[in-house]
Amino acid sequence: MAGELDLDQSFEIGGRSFAPGDRVVLCRNHPGQHLMNSDEFAVDNGMLATVTGPTGTGLHVQLSSGKQVVLDRRYVERGWVDYAYALTIHKAQGVTCDHVILVGPAGLYREGIYVARSRARLSAWIYATIAQAAEIEQRHDSGIPLPSESIHDPQGDLLTRMRTSAAKTLVTAQDPLAAQVNNLAITIPCSELFRRAQHARRAELMVDIANPAELRAAYPRAVEARLHLEKGHRVRALDRDNVGCVVSIDDANGTCCVYFENDHGRNAERTLPWNQLHVIDRPRAVALTSAASARLAAQAMQVFDAERAWRIALSAHGVQPGDADLYRRAVHVATDRAARRLRSEQPEWLTTWLGERPTDAPSSAVWDDATTRIAHYRILHDVADSVPGLGPCPHDQDTAQPWQQLMLGTLEDRCWLADHQVQPAAALPVRSPADLVGRRTELQQLIAAAPPDLRGSIDRITRADLRLAERHQLLLGAAGGQKERRDWILAN
Repeated sequence: MAGELDLDQSFEIGGRSFAPGDRVVLCRNHPGQHLMNSDEFAVDNGMLATVTGPTGTGLHVQLSSGKQVVLDRRYVERGWVDYAYALTIHKAQGVTCDHVILVGPAGLYREGIYVARSRARLSAWIYATIAQAAEIEQRHDSGIPLPSESIHDPQGDLLTRMRTSAAKTLVTAQDPLAAQVNNLAITIPCSELFRRAQHARRAELMVDIANPAELRAAYPRAVEARLHLEKGHRVRALDRDNVGCVVSIDDANGTCCVYFENDHGRNAERTLPWNQLHVIDRPRAVALTSAASARLAAQAMQVFDAERAWRIALSAHGVQPGDADLYRRAVHVATDRAARRLRSEQPEWLTTWLGERPTDAPSSAVWDDATTRIAHYRILHDVADSVPGLGPCPHDQDTAQPWQQLMLGTLEDRCWLADHQVQPAAALPVRSPADLVGRRTELQQLIAAAPPDLRGSIDRITRADLRLAERHQLLLGAAGGQKERRDWILAN
């Protein structure tokens, strides 16, 4: 619209239109992409890039780091390249912009707000969508508000969300794979778990069958929506985050016609699948037609067939569905346990490298992070407990580089800790009960022998109902009076 893209040179790959200058984000890790000189290059989920143009094998982009990368056509066609004109909070971490526009307040919390607003150099704006306003309205109209809710006060509702920390949200859930993950972490070396996780992940990327995870997740959403869809009800389009009104329901095709209208009077009707709709108006269950039941049964069979094809394709590589996530979780469990064990044991070589764990918060955080990185390296590279530090430097250049980088990072952490070392406070002398009794007797004798002109001050100081601050002021006054008396005697 602003003329920054040359639309005359636009092209299409995998049903998506791109033009030179388009800002895109890469949505999947993949080790099999290439640089312009044909060297293999691994791209990561969340990388930002600018489209340069099409190539004979795919899409040519320039990463934010400046690297020129050729993404193969299959990577693009699978939908793993998306426009980056709007990003999620997590994908925007590390990005700095002049102005930030944050669409909320759904899912916002204090930590997320901080990450989003800290991306802006000049200004940050938070907008509530029509869908979110409708949900706030529905909540306020559905009965007596909770103490944390503001009646017809969107600003108050937004401020409440911004003050709420997600770290305080307690959730109890039963993980059916927890025992299996724990058994893997205990019985298999971490280096082997890591190798298996990488192998399983590569197998998922190499097979020509699409991962049925999205199809599996869409089916219960379709069931939930159809069980509550009625003509005239308001619905929210999950992929557009706006509110419309149901015009008609097509049970044969599993879709719904929705009427949308904006604040400026512009309107449109869109046909959306059931799995992309969320019913807003206090939904009640409705009876399914025979056509709707048949459609949902067909979708269930589609999910079954897709999962079967996925399982067969992975088995050719010796991998089962879910192996990548299972082994990855086991690696995390094993490395976290190793880090906690190293922090608690603090062997002699660790205290020689980093010193004992500091007591102040900033230094202890640096010490903990450095110890965690060391523990992760040791367990991933099978460094024996009897071997100090990171072990000897590997001879292979590829494996020697991580060793060298971690050694330099540990040295930097040690220098930082030395520069920010907090001197421990001097320990207060501890007196035994016998010493305290003797000191009280001595004090009573001194008070009894005090001159008559100090009796008034002593009586006020020894009053039981006197506050500590008042007693302190009286002692300072008495000491000052004594100094003045000595000065007068010396002067005369």
